[in-house]
Amino acid sequence: MEKVASKDVKDEGGVHLEGGDQGAMATAADGNGHAPDEQSVWTVVKANPKVIMYSLAMSSGPLLFGFDILTVGVVTGVPFFQITFGTPYGPQQYLIPSLWLGLWNAMLSFGGMVGSWLAGMALVRFGRKIPFVAAGLISIGGVLCLYYSDRGTTLNTRRSVFLVGKIILGFAMGVEIACTQTYISEIAPKRLRAPLLALFMVAIIAFLAELAFSGLTVIVGTTVPESPVYLLQTNQPEKALKAYSRLHNASDVSGGLAALSSSLEEEREITAAAAGDEAGGYLECFRHVNFRRTRIIIWCNIFQQFLGTPLLSNAPYFFQLVGMSSSLSLDLVEIGTGVNVAGTLLGAYILTKIGRRPLILFGTAFVAVLWLAIAMATPAL
Repeated sequence: MEKVASKDVKDEGGVHLEGGDQGAMATAADGNGHAPDEQSVWTVVKANPKVIMYSLAMSSGPLLFGFDILTVGVVTGVPFFQITFGTPYGPQQYLIPSLWLGLWNAMLSFGGMVGSWLAGMALVRFGRKIPFVAAGLISIGGVLCLYYSDRGTTLNTRRSVFLVGKIILGFAMGVEIACTQTYISEIAPKRLRAPLLALFMVAIIAFLAELAFSGLTVIVGTTVPESPVYLLQTNQPEKALKAYSRLHNASDVSGGLAALSSSLEEEREITAAAAGDEAGGYLECFRHVNFRRTRIIIWCNIFQQFLGTPLLSNAPYFFQLVGMSSSLSLDLVEIGTGVNVAGTLLGAYILTKIGRRPLILFGTAFVAVLWLAIAMATPAL
């Protein structure tokens, strides 16, 4: 098999490209002979309808995550929930202890952390589809725990069952997010990778209704094709060719898959040369230039926590504590969710124009101003 030229597998900074860039290499030039990186986003969209369709389908996993953050978080502001899980502290007023609010939020994230870590090993051994389907089935158990948590005979029992449901859901979400991001990054052309991964944030935008998203995850996981990257890594070229054909409309499917295979082989050679006599595996993430990549990935994943995302999940409840009516607090959350969706779609487009770092810096500065405005307005409520 002919090697792909070295310049084709390096980005502008000379760093070797990963799975998503391998997908970009397989995108054929357009009729005018333009290389993939020179094509407009719309041109690449028209050339890869199947990739977009499967990426949208795989975003059903983050839908479960978003539904939990929005609905299960907002429900703390519903009076009936406060009566069921809260402690009386005044005439017709109930308070949910900060300990339990903190545990519900923290254990969701803890479950997600464990799920993501285990998903990393499962993705290598079982591929992308099997862990995704398994997470959908596990999430059903978490949803049922949330749904039946109000049936407990004692207050602490109800709170504990709700906590167990949050842990199970968090675990399933961690697996699904890892599967979704890995799958999309491996099949998406380079020009579409940022917008398609941004669908994750759009998806993050009644307990039993959450069950529908769990079922949707299972259905999607059983119908999408396996990642050609995984199939090539596990020496299954025939299955890789079949999966690649389902993902792309390219006339030269064999040529695109050959380029992908060549890129993976060169990736292995570079990794082996960099490791030398040192052992590989997960420890390689903390050595040499890979350690810098690891720090960047960790920072990007915890960045939204620093921006107050967990606090916003219980915003209606906190608004009510400072005197706002329950109906107005829920209306504000609905408005905020609509603005969030619009901002995410706009951000997906801007990513292709100005890049990631400027958008992060501008967005962080803007959020800081908004938090300052909330702090200044709170005493007036």
